[in-house]
Amino acid sequence: MRGFQRIFAGYSRKWGGGGVASLERNSDAVTYGSIVYLTSAEFDMLDRFEGIPVGANPFGGDFDQNRYRRQWVAVGDAASELYAIAYIRNNVLWRGFPSDRYLTACARNIAQFWPDIVASPEGLLVHDGDGKLRGRFENGKAVVEDLQLRHQQTALYGLPAVFTSGLGTRASKPTFVADSKFFDVHANLAERRGWTAQPFLRASQYNLKWRNYSNCERDFTRKSKASLLNHIQGSRCLGLKRELCWRLRAADLAFPVGKSSSNRPYAMGSNYLPQCWDLARPVDFFLFIANFVVSASYAAVSGLQRENIVIKSVASPCLEAVASLSRACQDLPTPSSLLCIDVALLVGVLGFGTR
Repeated sequence: MRGFQRIFAGYSRKWGGGGVASLERNSDAVTYGSIVYLTSAEFDMLDRFEGIPVGANPFGGDFDQNRYRRQWVAVGDAASELYAIAYIRNNVLWRGFPSDRYLTACARNIAQFWPDIVASPEGLLVHDGDGKLRGRFENGKAVVEDLQLRHQQTALYGLPAVFTSGLGTRASKPTFVADSKFFDVHANLAERRGWTAQPFLRASQYNLKWRNYSNCERDFTRKSKASLLNHIQGSRCLGLKRELCWRLRAADLAFPVGKSSSNRPYAMGSNYLPQCWDLARPVDFFLFIANFVVSASYAAVSGLQRENIVIKSVASPCLEAVASLSRACQDLPTPSSLLCIDVALLVGVLGFGTR
């Protein structure tokens, strides 16, 4: 393949750390590989392995969505040129030298078709995304070019060289991982404190990771001792809002109306916002529907009261159903008390539709 150079980027835990192969444009380069003929179904299967989610545009270049993308490239010489699809990485940041195991697999595949390339004095060359030669793989062993830089980076914050390698001056700054929705974390760490934001949400090397509990569970056992998470291992009952809210509602049900515990404020469930439900639980599913209907009913009645509109059952059976439900809910002490309400009142409102 002319006009493209084999490069290595990212970090693969599957291959024992270090970068994985991709292609980068280089007008002076020639890359040797192999072609495999695939069906559409096989392409779809390969997309999953290359980090392209189901339903995503396989040619999309957004790294937050696709780790790799499909790209049409010309292969072969001038006499037998044809077009093929290559999988090219959407982020080519160098994060460390590829593992010997990964380079061995690459060399073994290339040697099947181009044995002279692997057996040459240079061996299999390892370039980063900028085209810089980082080392080579010869006789089954990796030879790193810039050993001095590699040893210096190992000492930074106690992080492995495969993490800090290639980051240049940025490697001296603490790093963090956070979803884009946590804009306040990004603002405080990146903008105010000068930390470096990791572009990989699944990165295993960082100083701080700030994500939802479910996205942090794999990090509890895989992170380094120097890395911090914004959650405590084994704290699903506190770290997940739906778990915490469910337990608070259960606590409300366990204590009769009008009573309190010395260790628990009365009606904690009703004071915890935002209210959350786990729709896989039948009780939560019912409460979710009931809370929606009651909230909508209160909003309707409040609006009518502001407009000084009198509800007439003959003229508006829908409004009468809403008013009946609202009156029944006025004395409920907690949201969980909806379990005791007359279901017919809820059905009466839902019968007119959600609007």
